[in-house]
Amino acid sequence: MYLGWLVSVLVLVPNLIFFKFLPARSSPKSRGSSKSSVMKLMEYLERIGQVGVFAIPFIYQTSVQTVLQKISLSVMIVFLLIYYVAWLRFFLKGRQYVLLYSPLMGLPLPMVVSPIAYFLAASVFLSSWFLGAFAVVLAIGHIYISKVESERLACQHQHQD
Repeated sequence: MYLGWLVSVLVLVPNLIFFKFLPARSSPKSRGSSKSSVMKLMEYLERIGQVGVFAIPFIYQTSVQTVLQKISLSVMIVFLLIYYVAWLRFFLKGRQYVLLYSPLMGLPLPMVVSPIAYFLAASVFLSSWFLGAFAVVLAIGHIYISKVESERLACQHQHQD
């Protein structure tokens, strides 16, 4: 049965809600608005990865036949739950921008790490090295960009105290 699309949709749902209910305050502006060539490259990689991880599952059939698929499906569920908990925290605590980058249960950048781990596990579940490759490309760009933003927010917070 062609249900691979569910892999993408389950991650997209909170993002769609996010666009309806943006952070209570917009993201704090960075002082230097020009982006470095490294940041531009990372944004490019992030976009390529996003397109891949969201489009590729649509062409796959799903079935749980092997032990490896059962394990990878379990890993997907765990990281999807972490992702949903992080989103719930964001929405329930006033949609504060900083919560998009705050650790959760000891996991740094949970709204970054959990969907990447989810898509890596999905690549095993769907037996798609192609999806795994796009998940790695997404990870490179998304983690870099989010880490920079997290550090910028921490620095701003220190200067406000």
